Amino acid sequence: HSCLKEKIKPLLNPGVRLVDLDNDIVYGTGDTGITMPSVLRHWLTRRCNASHSAILRHIRSTENVASTAALLLARPYLELMAILLGRYRSALQHNEACSSVNPISIPSSDDSGSIRKFDQPRIGGWHFDRASFVVSCGRELQPYLTELLNSQMVVQFLESRVAVLNSDLAMIPPDDFEDIIDHVSIPKRSGGLNDLLNFGRSEFDKITRKLTRKSEKLSQKIIQSS
Repeated sequence: HSCLKEKIKPLLNPGVRLVDLDNDIVYGTGDTGITMPSVLRHWLTRRCNASHSAILRHIRSTENVASTAALLLARPYLELMAILLGRYRSALQHNEACSSVNPISIPSSDDSGSIRKFDQPRIGGWHFDRASFVVSCGRELQPYLTELLNSQMVVQFLESRVAVLNSDLAMIPPDDFEDIIDHVSIPKRSGGLNDLLNFGRSEFDKITRKLTRKSEKLSQKIIQSS
């Protein structure tokens, strides 16, 4: 929260970012902070307000009020992260052993230094190309995404994906986030940030309608069988 910002900022180490949720600003060492684009902020506010209205409508119509409310509250943030990071897989690159790129060898010890190499080319391994990912997004988003890629949450997410690809499994297992990305066909290029958000929103609505219909059919079968 903003009340703790000034106390915490002097404690920031290089590479650590502080997210001010009250003012939508990401702070780092020696900078003044980069504000979330207003289009994103207004979009997220509208989606959160819509979720709040949906919660009020469901209070008397569902037995699992708490779980329903939690899902509705989390949904706008999950939608936004899927829209912002949905192209991350296109920035995962494999470096062949004979590549001309100057790769780093993978240390045998599992120290913190080796974990932080998720964005560095490695011999016969996968890495995340920050530059290609940022360039694939619109200019409006590039400064914000550059900072977001340094946040602990996103770094840990990308570390885990790269680590799985470089493990014996050699593939990213399906989970809720990957499932959403698969269903939301994020365009490679966008006419603007508004277009990207509106497109993502319409795709999420399609998914929601499909899941709602499946849930209703399942509920009817349960009622009929009982």
